[in-house]
Amino acid sequence: MPLKLLQFGIPAIAALLVFEGGASAQQAPKGSTPPPSAGGSAAKTDDASRMAFLEAELDRAESASQRWFTGWTWGYAWLAAGQASLAVSAPNYDQRVGAGVGAGLSALGFLAMLSTPHTIVGAHDTLSRIDASTPFGLYQRRLRAEGILKASADEERFFHSWVTHVLDVAGSAGAFAVLLAGYKQPVYAWATLGAGIVLSEIQIWSRPFIATHAWKTYSDKYLPTSEGGMGWADFLLSLVVTPGGLAAQGTF
Repeated sequence: MPLKLLQFGIPAIAALLVFEGGASAQQAPKGSTPPPSAGGSAAKTDDASRMAFLEAELDRAESASQRWFTGWTWGYAWLAAGQASLAVSAPNYDQRVGAGVGAGLSALGFLAMLSTPHTIVGAHDTLSRIDASTPFGLYQRRLRAEGILKASADEERFFHSWVTHVLDVAGSAGAFAVLLAGYKQPVYAWATLGAGIVLSEIQIWSRPFIATHAWKTYSDKYLPTSEGGMGWADFLLSLVVTPGGLAAQGTF
């Protein structure tokens, strides 16, 4: 009999672990309140309190990010257009080459701005489409606001990481190599390299940190365990009796 229980219990253990592990992936982050139907008026009050914070911070972050995005996108566009015009109308060959390569580098900056994720832009319109007149609607709107703020904070952190610095230096270095090795223009090569690095660093560090700071404040206040690493308290293992025998049930 024990061998039979063990025989049927092992598949049951595997099935239960897979089921519980998959179910836990669908659960809300630690610190999240339950839906209003489960928490009653207390959950509704908590959602309203959180939304007051989230909407205020999202409005601030959206306004600042929109200005940054619009300014740099159009700035690169006008810079590329101006240098392209100079490349066509410059009186001598050296100026045409320098302006042409500079126009290409500015065009890369313009395309980079268009391809950079900006979740925060349009956050107000996204949230306004969710009807918050009911407790469950307010709950859904709060969850969506949390997701937007968290994604925006992640984007800000990535944009200020070493990756963007390396990519921007690589772009300027490429223009430098083209001018120096391809066209034998050392003056324009060094000028383009220096201007490109300075401009890209200003672009990186001028991007607002509002969502990053707001998410940290929010998670510290409302989600005190959501950002921590997994510990023993996050893994539970218990033994249960199943039709197939004795099995282990785990949640993580």
